[in-house]
Amino acid sequence: MSKKKKKTPAPPPESKKQGDRISVREWVLLLTAIAQFVTAVISLLK
Repeated sequence: MSKKKKKTPAPPPESKKQGDRISVREWVLLLTAIAQFVTAVISLLK
């Protein structure tokens, strides 16, 4: 139990800077996924 508690320390101050990058990555992944879905639907309709 003590080991698990040690593995969850307080987040470092750099986490805020990384949060913006992660959000941007999520947006890019979402856009790419939507683009792939649209292309798949268009190919099916054709």
